[in-house]
Amino acid sequence: DPAALQRALETHPWIRRATVRRVFPDTLAVDVQEREPAAILRTGRRDFLVDYEGVLLTERSSQDDDTLPVLEGVDYVEAVFREPWTAERLQTGIALAGLLGQAVGRPPVVDLGTPGDFVAYDAGLRLRFGDGEFGDKVDRYRQVSDRVLNRWGDQERAAPARKVEVDLRFRDKVIVREGR
Repeated sequence: DPAALQRALETHPWIRRATVRRVFPDTLAVDVQEREPAAILRTGRRDFLVDYEGVLLTERSSQDDDTLPVLEGVDYVEAVFREPWTAERLQTGIALAGLLGQAVGRPPVVDLGTPGDFVAYDAGLRLRFGDGEFGDKVDRYRQVSDRVLNRWGDQERAAPARKVEVDLRFRDKVIVREGR
């Protein structure tokens, strides 16, 4: 039964869409559209690959791509049950990570833990984006990033220090705070 085979294939986490059709006289043609990892979701002590739609693909192994951004602040149960607001937070976090990663040339860590206040970590700095208009905010950060990094950043350190915050939530402003 082609429809049953299609439903079975689409239950696999790496398969976004499958089509199965009969070809005369006794062949089944199967087309599969695969999901691609877009980020690493860090949930406590476990890391998972997620695609652009926020779908959990599999637990991350040590051989998996280290060039993907890391998302934090969504727990495993939230990610598995894929409530609409969780999927939206994951998708927004992936979009922000993509914009910021292109701007700084390395994969950032994005914290999704506070709804409506997206925070990223890069080179030891805490970057506070708030919600929305990420393209404009990343552009503003890019304009000042060299000066901020020269004064407060640590480009060699992968783990965020969380002691210097760059606040980009306000239109046409970049606010740098120390000691938070």
